Amino acid sequence: MIGSRGYRYLGAPVPMYLTEQGLYDIIDECETTECYSPLIRTLGEIFSSIENLSKSFVQESTPTTSPTMDSAENKCLNKEELRHLEGEKDKDEDSSCAESSSTGILRVDLSSVRRAYNDLFKLKTSIFENALVNALVTLAGNLQMELPTRKEKDNHDDIVNVLLIVFEIPALGSGDFLETALPAICRASQWLSVEVQATLARMWAGPGRSSIRNILENLQQLITLKVIVTPFHRDFFIQDENVITSATKLVKVNTHNLQIYSLTFVKCITFSSFLLGFGSNIVQALLYRMFRK
Repeated sequence: MIGSRGYRYLGAPVPMYLTEQGLYDIIDECETTECYSPLIRTLGEIFSSIENLSKSFVQESTPTTSPTMDSAENKCLNKEELRHLEGEKDKDEDSSCAESSSTGILRVDLSSVRRAYNDLFKLKTSIFENALVNALVTLAGNLQMELPTRKEKDNHDDIVNVLLIVFEIPALGSGDFLETALPAICRASQWLSVEVQATLARMWAGPGRSSIRNILENLQQLITLKVIVTPFHRDFFIQDENVITSATKLVKVNTHNLQIYSLTFVKCITFSSFLLGFGSNIVQALLYRMFRK
């Protein structure tokens, strides 16, 4: 009966990628029908797939010139001048494509991602938290299988897009996101190439700079948690815990903003030492060595 009322997403196939407006529509429909299955299915399918997530929340390409202005200007040019301009345009497009492929310019729209998350997290997190956490764990497993097989010359923009979208999740430093999803993502990130790390650093220093503090605080939370709960002994040192080492590497990716980085590093060391009490000097020394590498 509900289908006869014209609801788009109930019983419909899950989209191959997610957009800001698409997420708004799904949430609105779920709130209207009081059935959140479409939202849960969509989050599960999109956030568990590298391909689907990397195509989500992309920037729309906009033409740089107006067609009407071009036609008006072309009427004032003779054939020789027009050919010359077309040749220059082709050269510019070729150089632009070369620059895009060499610098790994990303198309993910971080502002759109933040607005979409803001609307999503207005819902009770109990509605979608398990689905999203499970999807992120699956995504991390896919990354762990995919990254070691990637060659240096391969395009890694999809991986960067995925990580940028994941690290924008507002609740990544709390609850099951902190205890389950974030450690899995960090384990997968140990396979990131230097090129991907450099691209992430550029993005977080540019369009993503407003999120640096939250990202670093989430990683700090994870490092502190693992330092506290992991039973280290003489045969298993802090450097052997791959979640801690991977999270530390991700913190170092953000070192372009030295002021925030230094503050977060000090907070991490101080809080860990306070909670650990006896033996904190050893932990301080080990963490310091890891961050300095």
